[in-house]
Amino acid sequence: MSLPAAYLNVKHVVEDPRTSTNDLAKAISADPALTARLLRIVNSPIYGFSGKIETVSRALVVLGTQQVHDLALATSVGTVFCRMSPKLMDMKRFWRQSVYCALAARALAQLCGVLDSERLFVAGLLHSIGHLVMYEKIPDQTAAARRHAQQSQKPIYRAQRELIGCDFAQVGTALLRRWNLPASLCAAIEYHLEPNKAPQPSLSEPILHVGYWLTHAALEGIAPERWHLPVSVTLWAQTGLNPECFQSVKAQADVQLSETLALLHPGQRRAA
Repeated sequence: MSLPAAYLNVKHVVEDPRTSTNDLAKAISADPALTARLLRIVNSPIYGFSGKIETVSRALVVLGTQQVHDLALATSVGTVFCRMSPKLMDMKRFWRQSVYCALAARALAQLCGVLDSERLFVAGLLHSIGHLVMYEKIPDQTAAARRHAQQSQKPIYRAQRELIGCDFAQVGTALLRRWNLPASLCAAIEYHLEPNKAPQPSLSEPILHVGYWLTHAALEGIAPERWHLPVSVTLWAQTGLNPECFQSVKAQADVQLSETLALLHPGQRRAA
């Protein structure tokens, strides 16, 4: 499983200290599909810029190198699993949950005053990518773990650990490390289920943890005032968040979900 060559070229340019923003603009512009995806996102209501951004160079000025890189990654990941059989995985449902978590994590990061909130958007988008790897490589065992989780009413990651010996967060992190993605992004995803186990704690793990459980509650159709997320008192204190933020985060994610799905994964706009 490899990331698209267009994104890998962008990643190489970003990581090379000798390159300039002009070099990055050329690297992105060399791929028309990537360029079109980026400009669609930048000009969407998600960002709400007053004037139309018509070039990659202008997008770099407005958003900055790191944020453009992260958006390039976000728009490229879906192509890796575009041929996943619907018999193995409901991809519409998967991307709906992933995008909702991305939007929730970004909104929570903004409430926490995190400057690089777009990195949390990417973490949210990729947090469940391990599920796709597991369904592709060990479909029978993965399906059995899901059935076990449903029958025992256990979280899916606990069922996976019991039957397979690892969970989707661990598998997803292994893939991201193979792709040489940033260590901070890998750590956020590896420890988002149990942030207290992170060897070098940051706000990313607990924010993604809250976003993960918030997503599950929101997409089950439960009203925010009835949510009882399994978030410890310690994590609430660490982030400075509280249940009072649920309504605003859900409202923001609800408004942006359809638009963001259409931008990142055309054809995945509606859940199956």
